[in-house]
Amino acid sequence: SQSGTYKTELDINSSQNTYIKVPKSATVYNFRLMISPRNTSIISFQKPSGLAYSDSGKLYVMDSKTGLIHIFNQDSTYNHTVGYEDNITGLNQPRGFEYYNDSLLIADTNNNRILRITSLNASTDLSVIVPKSSGLRYPSGIDRYSDELYIADTGNNRIIVLNLTSGIINNIFTNSSLNNSFYKNLTAPTKAVRNGNKLMVLESS
Repeated sequence: SQSGTYKTELDINSSQNTYIKVPKSATVYNFRLMISPRNTSIISFQKPSGLAYSDSGKLYVMDSKTGLIHIFNQDSTYNHTVGYEDNITGLNQPRGFEYYNDSLLIADTNNNRILRITSLNASTDLSVIVPKSSGLRYPSGIDRYSDELYIADTGNNRIIVLNLTSGIINNIFTNSSLNNSFYKNLTAPTKAVRNGNKLMVLESS
């Protein structure tokens, strides 16, 4: 292009590898690349790691490698993808999520935090409900029981119970804080599921 000409948007409608050649003399300002799938034939799952259903029957599929969540309608047609928005990007190897009250609860594993994404049918909004400062280390599986969220805090060998209504951590089950022999042998838990008064824990080692 001629000197002094600005290109503000480039739309590439191709499923093939695309290369953009920029001259050495060019200056690139505020570069951002967004790749949005137009239909299900273009969506490529790289490391699907979780499924969730909404109350209306929508299917949510998490891809932990890309940090994207693809949403499908009840008839299996593609709806849209969560994760391209400026305030949602940055998920790092998320490994667990749950649907709760028109929102998604996500274990953002390599960022050591638990997130909540709301307003899934329109513009999305993100909030951190358990921050890294709480001491989480590689949280993986999460499971909701009523208004409680059971978090497998894998790197700390413990299970955390978060009250979703108050935002307060109610209990921490760890291999050092309880006399129960079951928790004393707890090693790298990856999922905790409550069934009535029973808590079942999946260990990775």
